[in-house]
Amino acid sequence: MDTILNAKENPARSADDAGRLDQTPKKSVRHIVYEFVKFNLGGLLVSVIEYGFYSVLLFMGVHYRVAFPAANILKIIIQFTINQTYVFKLEKAESATENQKKLFFRVFRQIMTSTFMIGFKNALIWVVVEMLGLGENGAYFAVLIMETPVSFLLGKYWTFKA
Repeated sequence: MDTILNAKENPARSADDAGRLDQTPKKSVRHIVYEFVKFNLGGLLVSVIEYGFYSVLLFMGVHYRVAFPAANILKIIIQFTINQTYVFKLEKAESATENQKKLFFRVFRQIMTSTFMIGFKNALIWVVVEMLGLGENGAYFAVLIMETPVSFLLGKYWTFKA
């Protein structure tokens, strides 16, 4: 519709714009990149909190295989709140009941995603520490790098889907 209006106002411009199918995908890709940046900014904050808690537990003598999931549970709670309010802003339904229903399903999907991610990350940290020989603190950062894209995709297309 916009291209048709532009054709009446500026025929030369409409000829350039006509037939461009890549305009809408660029917007959606740009939007996904924008969400990914926001996801990582929120994730950075949450990861600092998680790593601090993990480090305190290690300092207290808690084994890394116990400290890591404990810190991860704290991260999940904070990350869910940030993702819902800041990263994946979702439209509110017209009724409060519909909003509660949507929230229930988001929380349910978050529990399923979190269960998967805890297992995935624990397997990764075990491989990195036990098989690759990286220290417990360094392993945290290696796992963080590997889990970020998986976590973003699960959040965007599963937990917080519209």
